[in-house]
Amino acid sequence: MGINAQISRDRDPIAAGSDAATSLAPPRRTRGRPRHPSTDAAILGATIELLTDVGIRGTTTNAIVDRSGCSKATIYRRWPTRDALILDALRTAMQGRPADIEVVVDLERELGSTLHAAARRGASVFDSQILRAVFPTIARELLIGSAIGEQFRTSVFVPIRTDAKARLLEAIGRGEIDPSVDRDLVFDLIYGGLMYRVLVGETVEDETVAALADLVMSGAAGPRYRNPPSRRDLVQDSR
Repeated sequence: MGINAQISRDRDPIAAGSDAATSLAPPRRTRGRPRHPSTDAAILGATIELLTDVGIRGTTTNAIVDRSGCSKATIYRRWPTRDALILDALRTAMQGRPADIEVVVDLERELGSTLHAAARRGASVFDSQILRAVFPTIARELLIGSAIGEQFRTSVFVPIRTDAKARLLEAIGRGEIDPSVDRDLVFDLIYGGLMYRVLVGETVEDETVAALADLVMSGAAGPRYRNPPSRRDLVQDSR
């Protein structure tokens, strides 16, 4: 699947779910002609390709026009500035196709572990074509502390961490995670391990993802995870 096709699917409310589309798209316009997802995908795809090829400095508005085949007027109807477009492209690359809360809950129930579900979701993001293409740009802007890097940190990383810690707090309440666990550090171990394997060129297979989550849970698990209740106890708890 090409970058444009993947972006179009990621931002399609039918394919990704209405919550996902709302979280990724720029603020809705209240007037004027309706936006076409294919146009958005073409512009974002061109921006991501340029970020990969020439970095942020070379990703000028004129270059985006040439690469996407869309006019400046079309671009600025969707994004107020070049930086806003670049930030949206980086956000798209990082988040890919975010699951809505029901999908997250279902995955946690299926795997029986919040951390195993987080590892599975993280692996799907790190393994995406878009993220692998743009990750060097994201890392550089974060490391040099640029304005775009800081905006990316506050609008993407901070919300992701906030949501992850909220999910972990619920797991602590269920007895799945030990309450003494550092909620920031435990996810750093999961996502840091996955990211390292990607950076050194290793594959991120299901077995590796599960083994990483098992390793973290060996130190983070709470009493209910270490000693799961019997079916009889579960029936009594539900009454």
